Amino acid sequence: MRFQGKVVVVTGAGAGIGKGIALGFGKEGASVVLAEANAESGKAAEHELRQLGIDARFMQTDVSDAEQVRQTMARAADQWSGIDAVINNAGIALWKGVKDLDSEEWDRVLGVDLKGVFLTAKYAAPFMKQSSVRSIVNISSVHAYATVPHYDAYAASKGGVVSLTRSMALTLKEDNIRVNGICPGFIDTEMYRRYVDSLEDPAAYERYVLSLHTVGRIGTPDDIARTCLFLCSEDAAFINGTMITIDGGLSIQLKH
Repeated sequence: MRFQGKVVVVTGAGAGIGKGIALGFGKEGASVVLAEANAESGKAAEHELRQLGIDARFMQTDVSDAEQVRQTMARAADQWSGIDAVINNAGIALWKGVKDLDSEEWDRVLGVDLKGVFLTAKYAAPFMKQSSVRSIVNISSVHAYATVPHYDAYAASKGGVVSLTRSMALTLKEDNIRVNGICPGFIDTEMYRRYVDSLEDPAAYERYVLSLHTVGRIGTPDDIARTCLFLCSEDAAFINGTMITIDGGLSIQLKH
């Protein structure tokens, strides 16, 4: 159990990738803080993980709100005498381009997806100084590098996460905190399933998506969780300021 006795904060942990990451750390012995804005999904995730014997604690947190983030980090550190690792996973998406986006929508996406990474790291870092782990992992997206029309705020935020990850790795070196990031592609989550089911021909869309992947499947939350575990482990002690793409070969191909 690589993280026995350690405390890991996972933002956006109520469902999907975030819950998968929390589950992965919990199975490795960590106490997991589920920093989630949605009370219903946060409580459900806490119950699910606790049923598996994992020390999971839901703390309702809107990561775009500085005071809520500060309080969550202080509560977590006080309850377990510090924080060992942080996974910045919380994010929202919006299918609108610059012509249709209003400023409030732009601010909301950037507030959660980019500002939330800044705030979580800012308020967690002081409580990580005594840890032997001291690792932050930021979840970006393949949309940081190659995107689609009408996804402008999301793509901008995820590109910002890439740059922020590199800069934070330099800034936080004085505290011996390593900062790395992950760029997922298609991941089989509840959100993805809801989108597919809403289409006129879900089967045709899934065949198309599978054709984009060299490994013959899309990703799972566990794929992301295992990489987070690696990046926070001693095996990754010499890795800092790096982005890892996890997309089943999606982004290496030219469409033809």
